[in-house]
Amino acid sequence: MEISCIFFIVAVIHLAQSYQLPPDAEKCKFSDGKCLTNLSNFLIKHYGKNEWPEVNISRLDAVNIPDVSVAQDDVKKAIWYQVKAKNLIAYGLENTTITKVKSNWDKKTVDIYGKIPRLAAKLDYSLSTKFISFVFNATGHGTAEVQNFQFIIKNNFVANNGFFKLYKVHVTTQIDRAIFDLTNTHSDNTDLAIVVNQLLNESWQEIWPEVKPIFENLLRENFIQIANNILSSIRYEDLFLPEDTGLDNLK
Repeated sequence: MEISCIFFIVAVIHLAQSYQLPPDAEKCKFSDGKCLTNLSNFLIKHYGKNEWPEVNISRLDAVNIPDVSVAQDDVKKAIWYQVKAKNLIAYGLENTTITKVKSNWDKKTVDIYGKIPRLAAKLDYSLSTKFISFVFNATGHGTAEVQNFQFIIKNNFVANNGFFKLYKVHVTTQIDRAIFDLTNTHSDNTDLAIVVNQLLNESWQEIWPEVKPIFENLLRENFIQIANNILSSIRYEDLFLPEDTGLDNLK
């Protein structure tokens, strides 16, 4: 999923490239994690609800998400399900808070920590599920929500001839609660749809582990692709203030 940390990183890089950081935004040294954290939150606060036409980045309060499929299809189990979601739009990304940025030049790492109080999505879905002897199939419109979404994105990079390139990204996420509403169904049996939706919400702790790796892998792949496409054309000195000791081995 393209959560706001991706958009923030891309935006910072683009803005630095075009020298269009707002006059009251503080440009940072690579080693200054506190400064990078403050800059992150400044940009999210001031631009999260607005398009950035100069850097070709859309607003963060309504973001399109790629289609997702989730399955627990071991028919020997008492409960199994297959869910496909498309036409997803995420809401709440503009409320991201970057809590910490840790950068280490010697180890060639940048770690980004953040949280979002509420992340929701509207979607079209198809659902097949069995609970003991009951089988239910439906399509419709629904919503999904996670509360207190926390994330860590750990990046390893190489530096050559003044440019960065990410080669390994690890994503970790954690939530307090997941809530589903799939009751707006095309099925004639709306009463059964309500029962199935209740079961999904009661079993969210069993369902989330199936969703989590799909979500984290999608985030990782998008982050690497977007970041490297931009980093390949921007030199280090255009992104950061010079260090006190200099980073001569970059050049």
